[in-house]
Amino acid sequence: MCRNDDPIKSRTILEEGLKAYPDNDILLNNLLYVIDYQNESDEVIKIANKLIDMTTHEDVKYDALRFLA
Repeated sequence: MCRNDDPIKSRTILEEGLKAYPDNDILLNNLLYVIDYQNESDEVIKIANKLIDMTTHEDVKYDALRFLA
């Protein structure tokens, strides 16, 4: 999986996808996994909160809550 093997490349691909589909909860959820949460905690919090508010997928909401925890 690209997300694990090359998180920088994965982030680039996900961010390109989000330009076309800015509220795609699956893309946003996957972005949480490739962001350096220790150095970009504000970005992680922003994305996770957005997902909690907007997603209809319980598994995506769970992931977002887990990242906030």
